[in-house]
Amino acid sequence: MTSLKRYLLLSGVVLSLAACSTGPGVDEANMSAITTNINAPYYVNAASVSIESRYNPLSDPKDISGTLTVPLDTAVKEYARNRFRASGSEGIFHVIVEDASVFLDHNGSSSGMGQFLGLGNEDKYTAVVKLGLFRDSSSIGPGAMGTTLRAQRSVSMSENVTLAERDAKLKEFVTELLGDLDKGATDAILNSLKLSAPQGDYAPSPGPYPPTPVEAAPIQ
Repeated sequence: MTSLKRYLLLSGVVLSLAACSTGPGVDEANMSAITTNINAPYYVNAASVSIESRYNPLSDPKDISGTLTVPLDTAVKEYARNRFRASGSEGIFHVIVEDASVFLDHNGSSSGMGQFLGLGNEDKYTAVVKLGLFRDSSSIGPGAMGTTLRAQRSVSMSENVTLAERDAKLKEFVTELLGDLDKGATDAILNSLKLSAPQGDYAPSPGPYPPTPVEAAPIQ
């Protein structure tokens, strides 16, 4: 793919973002397409839930998360806002997005003829999400004070797919990544933090693929 073609492609994705987004708000149709399978409330034993992001998309010039129709940190925050609900009398349950990076690598065809004709080239997207789950006081439960989760997933596609096809594949990709994150988060809330309220629910992992394991590091 030429530099001009690659520039136009990324510009098109950014324009798609601008057309679909509503300023600081979140486009409901795009978010619904991403989080439709993990919107069931999961109740935590806390008086309130706080969601914030410490992720800076400008900290790494290779990070292209902002070119997605729904930037990954926005998707993670909206997932957490819809998923985790307070069902307790004291304490604050904190959900902190520490990283939500997306990186794009261009892989050439393994065939000499393919390289000559410009066929068989692939774009590989790799997303990394780091999520902190913390509570403000040990008085609201017997478990660990916090857990840091790290989820990573990759997807490859032909560099020649249309803009609409690329957007659809990336939405599915983010949905599956959120499914990975959700499995790790609900497991941590139930087994490590021990903050799961009785009416808590597990959502099925979205997408046709099994969840990718999520790294969890408890903080005592």
